[in-house]
Amino acid sequence: MSNNFGYTATFDEAGFLYAGSTAFGTQFPVTTGAYQTSWSGGTTDIAITKYDTTGTFLVWSTYLGGTAAEMPHSLIVGPNDQLLVLGTTGSNDFPITTNGYDGSFAGGTSFTPAGLGLSYPNGCDMVVARLSADGSALLGSTYLGGNANDGLNSAPALKFNYADEVRGEVLLDALGRVWVVSCTQSSNAPVTSGAAQPAFGGGTHDGYVARLDPLLVQLQYATFLGGAQADATFSGEFDALGRLYVCGGTTSADLPASATALDDTYNGGLSDAFAARFTTTGNTVDALTYWGSTSYDQSYFLELDNGGNVYLFGQTNAPVGELIQNAPYNIPSGGQFITKLDPDLSTVLLSSRVGAGDGTPDISPTAFLVDVCDKIYTSGWGSSAGGLGGALTTTGLPVTPDAHQTTTEGHDLYLAVFDIDMTALTYATFYGGSLSPEHVDGGTSRFDRRGRVYQSVCAGCQNNDDFPTSPDAWSATNNSTGCNNGVLKFDFDAPLVIAAFIAPDTICAGQAITFTNLSNGATSYQWDFGDQQGSTATSPTHSYVSGTYLVTLTAFDPNSCNGQDFAQRTIVVAGAVPLLQAMNDTIVCGPLASFTLVASGGGTTDNFQWSSDPLFSNTLNSSPLDSTALLAPVASGTYFVRSDNGAGCIAVDSVQLTIPLASAALGGETLICAGDTATLLVTGIDAGSIVQWSPPDEILTGQNTGMVTVSPSEQTTYGVDVIAPFGCTWSATIAVSVSPLSGSAVSAAVAPSVVVPGTVVQLQATPTSGVTYSWTPTDLVSEATIANPTATVQATTTFFVTVSDGICTRSDSVKVLVYDLRCEEPDIFVPNTFTPNGDGVNDTLFVRGRQIERLEFQVFDRWGERVFRTEDRTKGWDGRFGGKQVDPAVFVYHLTAWCVDGQRYFTKGNVTVVR
Repeated sequence: MSNNFGYTATFDEAGFLYAGSTAFGTQFPVTTGAYQTSWSGGTTDIAITKYDTTGTFLVWSTYLGGTAAEMPHSLIVGPNDQLLVLGTTGSNDFPITTNGYDGSFAGGTSFTPAGLGLSYPNGCDMVVARLSADGSALLGSTYLGGNANDGLNSAPALKFNYADEVRGEVLLDALGRVWVVSCTQSSNAPVTSGAAQPAFGGGTHDGYVARLDPLLVQLQYATFLGGAQADATFSGEFDALGRLYVCGGTTSADLPASATALDDTYNGGLSDAFAARFTTTGNTVDALTYWGSTSYDQSYFLELDNGGNVYLFGQTNAPVGELIQNAPYNIPSGGQFITKLDPDLSTVLLSSRVGAGDGTPDISPTAFLVDVCDKIYTSGWGSSAGGLGGALTTTGLPVTPDAHQTTTEGHDLYLAVFDIDMTALTYATFYGGSLSPEHVDGGTSRFDRRGRVYQSVCAGCQNNDDFPTSPDAWSATNNSTGCNNGVLKFDFDAPLVIAAFIAPDTICAGQAITFTNLSNGATSYQWDFGDQQGSTATSPTHSYVSGTYLVTLTAFDPNSCNGQDFAQRTIVVAGAVPLLQAMNDTIVCGPLASFTLVASGGGTTDNFQWSSDPLFSNTLNSSPLDSTALLAPVASGTYFVRSDNGAGCIAVDSVQLTIPLASAALGGETLICAGDTATLLVTGIDAGSIVQWSPPDEILTGQNTGMVTVSPSEQTTYGVDVIAPFGCTWSATIAVSVSPLSGSAVSAAVAPSVVVPGTVVQLQATPTSGVTYSWTPTDLVSEATIANPTATVQATTTFFVTVSDGICTRSDSVKVLVYDLRCEEPDIFVPNTFTPNGDGVNDTLFVRGRQIERLEFQVFDRWGERVFRTEDRTKGWDGRFGGKQVDPAVFVYHLTAWCVDGQRYFTKGNVTVVR
């Protein structure tokens, strides 16, 4: 498997865990049907995985990225279990949806985060994305940023821990709008009218807060938050009035502190923590305070309790005893602070320092919670090994006797719970392996209201398998060569009762709805359905008439710290489902050219969709107003129709259309040569049909089947009768025409068949009339469509002729052998002996040679007297001279020959006359 570094985690109402990581290659485990199943390259893609509530299997898993690098910073689950992702990207082709707010990558300057295995050579933008509940679709996506780097906390004073670059949080308000709390280096990052701070404050970084609509199409609000030096916002939360609180770190002495602020002055040192509150409109920061010492201080997380009080969780190097007020449990030199402020950020209600007490930070914060009973939960990691740098370590951190893991090698997660008003450390444990330095590559993890942490971890580094896993975990091993994303869902078993339930947002009048109770720790329940009816059942079922209802579940446990809790959900009950009815199931004998499907809405609807797919991926009717659909061609099958009332209430019906012999057809070979066999076949008939062919005595093979063979001697008409299993009948005929032409009657010939290059040959096809011809190669013959063309051949060639009478078509071929002309022996020669004795055998001496055009042939006796001469190649010497037969002796001949290609050949030799 590819390396896979852990960054961020979150949860949904049912307790499923979602993990965000970086995937370094093609071997990350994705699921079938996921939105992006292929790695896009560029060092890393964001990888998102949803695990079931027990961690035993992957619900879905997908890549998300372009061809450069990406990192996930924060995750949160919204309505309908859709996942929101905040990240950064260096890709100019990150997947942006069609109507996304910003489809263009603005980039920035080259930057390489330390130790994270990736770089942004062209700078980076923030990206915000929304994935469907099943991980199969990208419902919204946009870039967010200006022409410098956005989303990265790279300011030296604020980047205190390994991977502090990867901070920031994505939030959802009560209306489902998407908020981004982060930072930017872009002075031209987008801001909106009415922004609390419309201009970049200065320095290298400013905090940045933005709001987008749920589909990420419109930037509804955006503002800077910063002073003249470096600033970054890391976390946020909404109060009951919808006001946004944020926290972070700053080196600016000119932040807009409120008049009643707890601390309106920068305290010096490396950095200060700060907290701020926006008005409900966002156009003003109406409360802001510094919080810190003359040393290093930063607040990484912010939480609100039921009274609207503000809790900060961060790191400090403050002098001993500072930042401690009204907190019975404290470690005077602790490296982490937990501070509770009033809603106006004007008063410290309590503040404590926790940790090992060596005066320096021990852990990098990753998650924070104040539960409904005001107990405080923290999560963080401390590791300095494995190239992580810094001085973080879990060595010396206090654990409780009931800790899940009481020992540490100094490189683990650390989870802690503090009692109300910091009266005690009620639970603390380490979590990690004995070999690898567990850590988190930035990003936010989360606690749910039940006090369960959902934590993403970079685990098993150096190819170890030591990260503790639960029984039947989806993977108990690190399958990469380096680090793997380990995920942790840890339940602290807090003694509190939490009310939670799920139900559809919209239902239809008359439909029963079953409420799924997800409450925790309750002993009894009270439901208020919002229509003056209720129930005490755990997961009741209820029906509504049309309207909008506020459903309230109150969960009780008198022995819990809070006694009771309630959860609410608004349910819209739309009109009744249309009274849709499709025509009855129908059997119609075919074949049919067309058929009309009919449905009725009983006057309750005027929109319809017919489809051959139960998922309605296609539409068969010509208009939504038309309740009928014309099928042409017609096929048996199930056809579906649906209608809705305009408010999402859908009725579906179907009709089973059975058309025996729907596409019956008779075909086959209708033109054959004399003596040939034709195949006839009937198609489109139903299995089990009875088939009878006629005339029966003409059927060679296949009677009672769908395919027969016949061999008529003249044109004959054949018939077929079919009886389908439903009783439908069908008949058809087909005529087979027979040509008098047969294969043996077609031939090709050539003369001469053996020639020298350049010879004109005569081709001849038979029959010689009454048919058409086609000779090939067409470029060699004088005319390709006659029976007897000529051809000039330069090389050995096979000529093909196709002969047809319109019914029968046959072919033959003939080969012309071409050899090279040699105007010399042995193609030209003179015998060395002949016997002119009158017996009719070898009586005359001829010059032999097929390609001689003319010659001069002379014979001399041994005294040099010429006894014979000719220039006629058809004449030879008969052994006579001066009217007498010559005596047996040896004679000398001279031969000069001129061949047909113009070559001249001369030779001489001896010939013996034998009597």
